[in-house]
Amino acid sequence: MTECQFSKKVSEFLAKKIKVKYPNIKIAERANILNSLTIGRINKEWRVVFGSLEQDIVLYQDEINSVELKNKRILIPRGTKDKKIIIPIAVCELKIGKNINTHQFITYGSIAKELKSVFPHCAYYFISSGRKQGFQHTTLLRHTKEFDRVFLNWEKDKQNLLNDLFLHLEYLKRLNIL
Repeated sequence: MTECQFSKKVSEFLAKKIKVKYPNIKIAERANILNSLTIGRINKEWRVVFGSLEQDIVLYQDEINSVELKNKRILIPRGTKDKKIIIPIAVCELKIGKNINTHQFITYGSIAKELKSVFPHCAYYFISSGRKQGFQHTTLLRHTKEFDRVFLNWEKDKQNLLNDLFLHLEYLKRLNIL
């Protein structure tokens, strides 16, 4: 199974289950979302620069028209080619089990931390299709602490992921974010 096939499988499962209880939640595959804000001197002027990264699966309800934000002081680069800034509720980073290593935990953990500095209400999940050889629990504790949850076997863990997402969505409702 390729990562694209895995992504389709996960997004279809989530869409089918989540739409029943939360019809306003949208699910996008390979969506660019805002992950950083930087202030830099560009062409002799200080400007706010938005940074974005492509994420495997993004759950969201709201988006902002980036054209409304742009001005001479705000630079919104390539990631918003569709002219919107998605406000993520949850992000799922997907990996094929046989390809997972600790470097990916560190890399995507750093992305999760950066994303949460912009969207503190966003949950970030790491999901694997399954792996024959497991990681030591101490390795997982050290390298996955930036994720809300890590699910290393999709088929065994998909109901746990769904339950966790429902808890997260209920929490966002209590905060009036949803």
